Amino acid sequence: MEFTNEEMRVRWIEDAAAIETLDRLGVTYAEGVVALKMIDWKKSRENLAREEFLDDHHKDRIKRAIENNCSMPKVVLQRTPNGRYVVAGGNHRCTATLELFGMDELVKCYVIEVDSEQFKAVCVALNLSNGKPLSHLELLNKAAEYIQLGNTQKAAADLFGLSPTSIAKHCKQLQYSDILGIENTPKNAKMIQRIPEKYLTLRTVRDAFGELMRSRSASFDAVERAIELAKACDNEQDMVNAIKSVACKPKPIRAGVDPAKPMLMRSVNTAISQLAKITKIGLASLSADDRKEIAKLCELLKSL
Repeated sequence: MEFTNEEMRVRWIEDAAAIETLDRLGVTYAEGVVALKMIDWKKSRENLAREEFLDDHHKDRIKRAIENNCSMPKVVLQRTPNGRYVVAGGNHRCTATLELFGMDELVKCYVIEVDSEQFKAVCVALNLSNGKPLSHLELLNKAAEYIQLGNTQKAAADLFGLSPTSIAKHCKQLQYSDILGIENTPKNAKMIQRIPEKYLTLRTVRDAFGELMRSRSASFDAVERAIELAKACDNEQDMVNAIKSVACKPKPIRAGVDPAKPMLMRSVNTAISQLAKITKIGLASLSADDRKEIAKLCELLKSL
């Protein structure tokens, strides 16, 4: 049965970029029309195309565009054995349509049927041609995942528009993040970059750096200090002891803070001091969010 755009309320048009992506990946597709109630939303949220499933601002922009009668590129749906569908490309468009018109609304789509590994590659590739652009770090992470699926660095570089060198460097940083037991964040990546690779190849020295980067003392300055101390050592054990000394070094106490006073009491005294300032300037001068926080603090003090 052929449906018209008038029956659907959203003006769906062909998506040349999605078709080119599917053709490049060797994925066959069929054009279709699917009701939103047939979509498995939970699995669609887990398609791993991006770090964050939905960007509310991007979704709301799409909703406004639909309300203004703008055309939307067709979405790509994966048909599952139980007859339901998982969104491979177009989660923002599907969600925007759902919020505007409900579960019974129909969407025009390209229907694919691929295995789980190829599905991951399709999801990532489609989000490069449509949707909110991925950040540079997201692209690097997706390239690393693509390589883990058995693809080459060159294939990942071609797909994500990155240089093979930057991908290889990022994969090595991910490997060291796992070994050091730290989270893969831009800050940690930069700290790892500062550590000479010869130290990261020595297990005990590497473990000491991992301990430092997981400690409360972790900072760029602390890592630089540990590197300088390690350079001055003659053997591996001395390096380990030097790095650990940085990790164990207590943070300096700010002037005017009594180190003998329990942390809880210092926090309470700080809160009392802030409340005293507020009584002078008046609640009216504060933002709504600040007033809410003050109300929470007052309730907490009442419960003590």
